[in-house]
Amino acid sequence: MELLEVIVDDLFNRLNGTKRQRLKIARKKANPSISLIMKTEFRPTKRVVGRVKNMIFEIYTNDHNPPHFHVTADRYEAKFRIENPILIGGKIPIHSQTVILRWARENQDYLIRVWHECRPRIIEKSS
Repeated sequence: MELLEVIVDDLFNRLNGTKRQRLKIARKKANPSISLIMKTEFRPTKRVVGRVKNMIFEIYTNDHNPPHFHVTADRYEAKFRIENPILIGGKIPIHSQTVILRWARENQDYLIRVWHECRPRIIEKSS
């Protein structure tokens, strides 16, 4: 992934969250009874972490363990574990799996960092 794509994706994710925060603040002013909800920090539900060819890699910020990322491409959807990358759900052609697994190994530190930013628990990279 090119640096510019990473920067654009990060900026999009940040702006998306900012817009939603403003919307929630406007709702709070309209209805003060929801002030307790407003004190929680908003996090977008998806974060784009990469793109290769026609494949989009995302981490869902409200997702369950084990740490993993989602890949969508054309008619396919799949999930891959971050630590010791393997396919853990969905279907995707084998030639695409090879590309995804190589990308995941090359970007494992980044994926772990993003997963951690979305959650309080730290994931350590295996040796």
